[in-house]
Amino acid sequence: SWARNGKIALQHLKKEFGGIWLSVLGAEMIEGYRRKRKEKLFRGKNGGEKVISDATINREISVLRALLNKAKEWGYVSGNPVDNIKFYSEKNNARTRYLSKEEIDSLLRNCGRRLRQIVLLALHTGMRKGEIQNLKWENIQFDRGLALLRNTKNGEPRHVVLNQIAKHAI
Repeated sequence: SWARNGKIALQHLKKEFGGIWLSVLGAEMIEGYRRKRKEKLFRGKNGGEKVISDATINREISVLRALLNKAKEWGYVSGNPVDNIKFYSEKNNARTRYLSKEEIDSLLRNCGRRLRQIVLLALHTGMRKGEIQNLKWENIQFDRGLALLRNTKNGEPRHVVLNQIAKHAI
C-alpha cells in the first residue's frame, strides 16, 4: 500500500539525507541518490539478486518532493531541488505473472468457504479486490456470462467474462 511504501521510502531517504541541512540539499545530491539506488542490488523473495525498479525510485523521489514542498510552504527553503529532477520512464514497468497450479492449490486450501468463492471469482475473471467488493447484482448477466464493472482502477467501466466456475462462485 502507499502508506507502507511511503514509510519504506522515508527510511531510504533518511539513510541518505538524514544528516544534511535543507539549505545544502541540491539537485546534484538527489541525482546521485537516484544513480546509487539504480545500481543497488537487493535479494528478492526467491533468493536471487534484483535491481530496484524505476517506479520504486520515482516513488521515493516523489516522497522527497512532497517533503520539500512542505518545507518550502513553511518557509524553511526557498525552492525545491526535486523540481529540476527528471523522473524515470515507467512505460515498461508492467509485468504479467500467473500463479502456478501448486500456488493456486495452496491458496484455495488455506481459504475458508466464503473466502474461497471470492478467490475463485478473482482467479477466473482477473477481477481486483475492489471490483469484486463493488459488484452489484444488477450488473451481472448470467445468461450472457458477463459482469459489468463500473468501478475499476482506471475509472473506465469494463466487462468481464464469467465462466461456469465464476458464475458458481457468485
